[in-house]
Amino acid sequence: MGPPLGTARAVLRLTLEAVEGGRPMAMSLHTRLADSPSVQAALAEAATLIDSAHLHLRRSAEFIGAAAASGNTVTLVERTRVRMDAGHASACLRQAVQAPLTVSGTGSFSVTRTIQRHWRDLETASRHPTLDPGLAKEMYGRALAGDDRPVGPMV
Repeated sequence: MGPPLGTARAVLRLTLEAVEGGRPMAMSLHTRLADSPSVQAALAEAATLIDSAHLHLRRSAEFIGAAAASGNTVTLVERTRVRMDAGHASACLRQAVQAPLTVSGTGSFSVTRTIQRHWRDLETASRHPTLDPGLAKEMYGRALAGDDRPVGPMV
């Protein structure tokens, strides 16, 4: 999940550079993107979603490190929570990138623009089966309910 997290951060950074550069907001009376409340809200939402993904991933990484160091057996609930954290982080990062792309406009999708490559890479990586938030919810929910029947081979 490190590369998708870095990719989302890069999309936000590129968008902030455009906003801070004084670019006007198309089809509006705002002379700068930075003056638009909707742009401000979109940037705040994107940053918060990226932070949320980071916090979930950090929690899982710290848990895995501590569990490995202790040698204790990890429970099904704990294993599926790690999977849930990754699925949730993946969904957060995909959602986080949507707002900056909207702020950046249709030009963001030009094949010559770096931002579209980041978007495409994140969309592809986040669709790996181990990051499927729906499957992660099913696994974690079953474990929380005490149902230990497997949903998939990797938990």
